[in-house]
Amino acid sequence: MTNAIEFGTLLGSDRKRMDNLTGAKNSRVNLKVKGNLKHLTYKLHALIKATLLGLKTHKIIGHKAGLIEMEFEGEKTSLWKIVKWAKNGTVFSTVEEVVFSFSSKNQG
Repeated sequence: MTNAIEFGTLLGSDRKRMDNLTGAKNSRVNLKVKGNLKHLTYKLHALIKATLLGLKTHKIIGHKAGLIEMEFEGEKTSLWKIVKWAKNGTVFSTVEEVVFSFSSKNQG
C-alpha cells in the first residue's frame, strides 16, 4: 500500500512540476528479454511494475521464440529498477538474457 501512495502522488501534473523543480529529465529504456516466458503473464507483470514505478509504457510486444520487447520512459532510477526487475522476471518465467539500451526522451 505504501508503494501505491508514494508513486500515486507523483503522477500526471504533479510529476511534471516535480521534474521542473529538481531538473530531472526523462529517459527511455528499450529492453529485449529472452527466455522461457509466459508472454501474457510476463507482459502483465511488466505493465504493473512500470505503473508502480511511475513509468510511461510505450510498448510491450511478445514475439515468437520466447522474446518480449518493451520500451519505457521515466526517471533514470526507475528505469534501472525495471531493468533489474526484467532480469529476475516472474515466478512463472525463466529469464535467460536481457539486452537493454538507454536513450534520451527526444531520440526516436
